[in-house]
Amino acid sequence: MRALKPRLVYAALMLVMTSSVSAQDFSLRPQYALIRTADNPNGVIDNSQPYTMCRNDQMQLRLLYTWRYDYTDYAYTEPVGSFFPYYYMQAVNPNPTLLNAAQPGNPTTRTTDVGLIVGPVNTAGIRQLTFRGRTTGQFGPARTANMTVTLETLMPPPPIEYYAPLPNLITDMPTRPFFSWDPTLGVTGYRFDVARCSAQDAFAQECGDSGLQFEPVGSVCQPNTYCWTGTASSHQLPVALTPDTRYEWRALGRNVCGVSDELLNEPVRRPVFRTAQACFSSGQFIPDGGSMSMDVTTTGLNPGSGTPNLRVTVHADHGNVGDLRVSLTQTSPAVIGPVTLMSPTVAVPGGNPCTGRRLQAVFGRAGSTPAGSCNLFEPALGGRLFAEGNVTLFDTAQGNGNWRLTIDDAVANGISGQLVEWCLSADVPVAAAPFQNPDIMVDGFEPR
Repeated sequence: MRALKPRLVYAALMLVMTSSVSAQDFSLRPQYALIRTADNPNGVIDNSQPYTMCRNDQMQLRLLYTWRYDYTDYAYTEPVGSFFPYYYMQAVNPNPTLLNAAQPGNPTTRTTDVGLIVGPVNTAGIRQLTFRGRTTGQFGPARTANMTVTLETLMPPPPIEYYAPLPNLITDMPTRPFFSWDPTLGVTGYRFDVARCSAQDAFAQECGDSGLQFEPVGSVCQPNTYCWTGTASSHQLPVALTPDTRYEWRALGRNVCGVSDELLNEPVRRPVFRTAQACFSSGQFIPDGGSMSMDVTTTGLNPGSGTPNLRVTVHADHGNVGDLRVSLTQTSPAVIGPVTLMSPTVAVPGGNPCTGRRLQAVFGRAGSTPAGSCNLFEPALGGRLFAEGNVTLFDTAQGNGNWRLTIDDAVANGISGQLVEWCLSADVPVAAAPFQNPDIMVDGFEPR
């Protein structure tokens, strides 16, 4: 028995190998899928299963026949069972497929295209379809070759449910705001847009016309708009918008099937914001446990005019905003301040420190207290905040003047940061002196 065992194993192995080779004499396998979408009407090739099929678009499967027999035959391509109600099988080209006689060691290969569209029911999910190649049997024995393909049907991405840091109609925002929104299931990325409003009245409640069209759009920006696509559910503008200007913005989910239809939102989510009057790009380093200051110059509408209801916009990228102390001083023509805008440690109710990331807030004589405004999302401190110090001291400060913003990192804990931008606004027009703004680009609409 011991002597026979190797022979039995060898015989079994030969049977497996013979069966495998025989099965490949007439075979059918998927080569790729061509996905047609609104973004790519000519199709995008998907090389790996499960092939993606979009709910409202067509798919073309390319199937590959391999034929090793020494005679010619024809093969019909057909479904195994019914694909309905999940899919409709469309035209097959060519059908039948001509399989020329193969030369020894040199098989014949032929491709066949099969069209598919989605059926009448909700087909979101993964399903398998089986196709059969069947020879006519006119030139030899009738032969069959089966193939199973896995498809994943995707719905168009849903609209964004929640926008986080910029409340609708908020004013005095930096010219390079940080935007964020809730991640949405069923998307692989996002498209973000900003456009200038046609209505620039400071008291208007509507944006008016803008360059953002109300339709499912692809990856092409409309004229006179800024757009970005990426996988993060947040975006920091790399270029500056125009100061003292109203804008609207939106975020749309994206996947291979296109972008979400914002008209499905009730109401349509396009928050409107207004940028601050005089903004100063910075990029200055906030050292851990240290201090930084930035001096700027502003001009008012009339020489000698005051700055009633002064608001200070601060946009800082820091890993623990509870470490920061922020203050403002006018250094000339009169010395006023420093007035503290925020002190560490900022705390939420209950006394826990605000350990979140990023500060993007407007400090003034109205708004929420920083101690009760710590967010779980980024920015940890945002919106309109009540200044800790007495900002009414600046009501008589001249609009033509020199100003200093100081940020102290009061806790040496290995966390540093960066001042991205800060701005001044008042109830009278205030503008940044031209030479103080070298890093801000022309109009914020440079293409990317």
